[in-house]
Formats: sequence, structure tokens, C-alpha cells
Amino acid sequence: MSDTNTPKEAAESGLSSHALFGVWQPIETAPKDGTSMLLAKAINADGKPIRWEEDPKTAQVFVQVAAWWSGEDAWIVYCSMILDPKLHFTPTHWMPLPSSPNHQAR
Repeated sequence: MSDTNTPKEAAESGLSSHALFGVWQPIETAPKDGTSMLLAKAINADGKPIRWEEDPKTAQVFVQVAAWWSGEDAWIVYCSMILDPKLHFTPTHWMPLPSSPNHQAR
């Protein structure tokens, strides 16, 4: 994993967003340019949003692959739900998708 903490820092250091895989970012920093990414909603046992660093043992995470679609003004999930492809939770965090297996060193 990289010491880089944000997409901006990754770009400035010449790293791709894949260098951030494994680092959850606040949803406010997610690109809204159609890029596919992992979206997550972190909640505690009471169903309230949490920060992992505050309560890592009781965190539950809902994760989906999605992208922001400007035409829909919504996060769209990649799945077979053609009639209602919008994300069914309000994300709190995002993470770039990992590199494909073809790009990993052998």
C-alpha cells in the first residue's frame, strides 16, 4: 500500500488511482466523472455512520461497484437491476477499483 492518502496526492506523486486501493476515502472526495469505484456505507451497531478509526471492531460495511452518472445525477450500480440501477444506500466512503489480474506482477 502507498503512503499516499488522497487521490490528489496520488496524482501529484505520479501514481495512478490504483495506488490508493485499500485506502477508503471520504465520499466528498470521490470523482464524479463516470469512473467506476467501490462505494461503501460504514455504520455502527446502532445504524449510525462511523469512522473506522473511531470504532473499527463494530463497523459494518455495505460495498457496491458504481459510478456517478451526471445524466441521472446519481450513483449507478453495475448489476442486473436494469429498472432501478441507482445505489440503494448513501455512501460514506469510496475506493478505486484494484488493478485487473492481468496487470499484477507474477
